[in-house]
Amino acid sequence: IIFYLQLLFPTFLQQLVYEKERRLRMMMKMHGLGDGAYWAVTYCWFSVLYICYIAVFIIFGSAVGLQYFRKTNYGIQIIFYL
Repeated sequence: IIFYLQLLFPTFLQQLVYEKERRLRMMMKMHGLGDGAYWAVTYCWFSVLYICYIAVFIIFGSAVGLQYFRKTNYGIQIIFYL
């Protein structure tokens, strides 16, 4: 299961490289946005991506009929993944 969670790593890495190539943080600073706002937005964006990925992971696992997803309570799975 941990292997599947690592599949999201290339997406995070691509976002980081995109930000560095375009110098988005520098442009945001030039427009008056502070570091706290930048990190808050970045954290929220990656959290939303992670939650969507986990939701699809749980739904797909249940739809396919894997025993791990069928026999384990969904609340426990959500707590485990967060």
